[in-house]
Amino acid sequence: MESWPAFEGSSETLMLLCGQNILRLTLSYVDGLFIDWGDGTSTTLEGTNTRYQTSKTYSTDGDYYVTIIGNLKDIAFYWKYSSGSIFNRNSTALRAVLTPLPSTMSENTDCSLMFQYSSVEHIHPGLFSNLTNVTSFRGLFTMAPLKEIPETLFKYCPLATDFSNCFTNNGLITAIPEKLFEHNPLAENFSYCFYTLPELTSIPENLFANNPAATDFSYGFGSAGPIDIIPGNLFANNPNVRTFQGCFERCGAKEIGAGLFYNNLLAEDFSSCFLWADSLVYVGGNMFQAGGAANNFTSFMANCHQIGGYRPSAVPEVWTMYPTAAHDRAFYNVPMASNWNQIPSDWK
Repeated sequence: MESWPAFEGSSETLMLLCGQNILRLTLSYVDGLFIDWGDGTSTTLEGTNTRYQTSKTYSTDGDYYVTIIGNLKDIAFYWKYSSGSIFNRNSTALRAVLTPLPSTMSENTDCSLMFQYSSVEHIHPGLFSNLTNVTSFRGLFTMAPLKEIPETLFKYCPLATDFSNCFTNNGLITAIPEKLFEHNPLAENFSYCFYTLPELTSIPENLFANNPAATDFSYGFGSAGPIDIIPGNLFANNPNVRTFQGCFERCGAKEIGAGLFYNNLLAEDFSSCFLWADSLVYVGGNMFQAGGAANNFTSFMANCHQIGGYRPSAVPEVWTMYPTAAHDRAFYNVPMASNWNQIPSDWK
């Protein structure tokens, strides 16, 4: 991992590292703001503005240390209030955030889309350490080329409930810290959280161990992989989940551990859960228990055609546990499963 530049600043100072290209910022501030652009120029803002947008173009290659000082209340690294393509409004110069977001932002409750489509690669491990009131991180790093997720990223945000689309479409992340959500007991929404992470190699088994309020994992790991195994106890402490729709759709996992959904008796929607997860070769037992609320298995494991091909493996016999659930093409094209002949024809 690249080393962090040394920087000593106050809790009211934000420092960024930028390179050649355009830095675009949307700022909210009270009683003025000072921006040192790191190239010998600066901007002094007076008064109060809740929708200020500005940009800086760095025409030559180099390291530009941008310092923002003042009563900053909110920031986004793209132009929020401009029309047109997001690609004409994002920050292509931003490389790293070197300090935590300042304490002047402590009342902020919404960090949704803060870095969407930016070029940020590294962030301070305590980025949100001063923002203890945040409830939403929706779309936080959508399409951003973040290289590593700090384990302490959300440690100081116990009120956070929404992590949907948080790391969507990132082509560089290879690992998820096991304790990433350890301090977020109120977290509810993890839909699309790790969607399309093509370099992800593993999923920690205790990733959601402290998130009992979670209700939505739809498309959470869709198109992620290659992953050796989906841990069987991944959702063991999430009894309130209502949907796993598309959770591992097109995921590159090879195996599923035993008991994956055994404790999720309130979950209703499992449609497309493993649709086209065609790297799967083995499915652990006791994935479900009878008596739950499941009512939709449409395309559940459709086109998982390698299951049972390299190692004897059966698919879960949900047709006996939930015979009235929607089930069109639930097990379409899984002919090598050891219990293929026991699957009712209308479930295939």
